[in-house]
Amino acid sequence: MEGNAITGLLQAIAAGEITLTGIAMEITMVILAIFSGYGANQTRKCKKAVERSAERAALRAEENLLAMMMTSANTELSIATAMAYQDGKPDGRMERALAAAEETQKEYQQFIKEMAAKKMMMHRD
Repeated sequence: MEGNAITGLLQAIAAGEITLTGIAMEITMVILAIFSGYGANQTRKCKKAVERSAERAALRAEENLLAMMMTSANTELSIATAMAYQDGKPDGRMERALAAAEETQKEYQQFIKEMAAKKMMMHRD
């Protein structure tokens, strides 16, 4: 069957129905179409990679903020504990610092749970 197609093509060229320039242009069009499809696919992949990178950056920023809040709360609690020890009695400052440390710990734990849930959903798809 392939021989028939080639024979037919050669006969069409010999008859002047198809020119070599026309064949070259058709081959060029096919090659361009293949590369265009490949380029479009690569563009989609790059766009998805950029979106995933932006999502990861946003999550890192949120985690960094929570970590800074925890560090601040722990520092405040340490200072309040030292002051209470120095004064020989706990005071309202220590209670507030402890409450702040507990609250930031809860927020961080919630963040960790949300990240675990997202990861599970991603692996499910």
